[in-house]
Amino acid sequence: QRCLTSLVSQTYNRFEVLVCDDGSTDDTKEIVEAFRNQLSIRYFWEPNWGGPARPRNKGIAEAAYDWICFLDSDDWWYPNKLAECIPHTDNYDLIYHDLDIHTKSGMQEVKKCRGLTKPLLRDLVINGNGLLNSGVMVKKDLIKNAGGFSEDKNLIAVEDADLWIKVALLTDKFYY
Repeated sequence: QRCLTSLVSQTYNRFEVLVCDDGSTDDTKEIVEAFRNQLSIRYFWEPNWGGPARPRNKGIAEAAYDWICFLDSDDWWYPNKLAECIPHTDNYDLIYHDLDIHTKSGMQEVKKCRGLTKPLLRDLVINGNGLLNSGVMVKKDLIKNAGGFSEDKNLIAVEDADLWIKVALLTDKFYY
């Protein structure tokens, strides 16, 4: 609910929300229904596949807009997240930013991305993933041309790093 509430609060409001539920047994569907009058929202349920790649690929395939942002159900955005990213979409293919982490004890820490250096592909392969999924905004066609998130079960937990490497093979227009 907190995740979807953060989307209602966005100062930029031309976006759709695709909730790709990977087999949850909680009240996700009912929570989504409660937001139907506040968000352009669609709900997809599939059995749990074992990792995030398949539901993310489902959302990408169903998305109507040219840009994709990721937001896991336990994360949320500040109200100006989209408004601050949108101005950079004319000059870049992938936009990424730091995240604030809030712990159960109320502590807050900034989770920093690594500012990547060119050539990006080399940086990602040598230094590892520097992008945090809930802080990424990327062109939909670029994800599709890169083959989407790998559904190879051996890549669970690194499927995002794998995708950013494949994207870096196609473009170096990343903005931090």
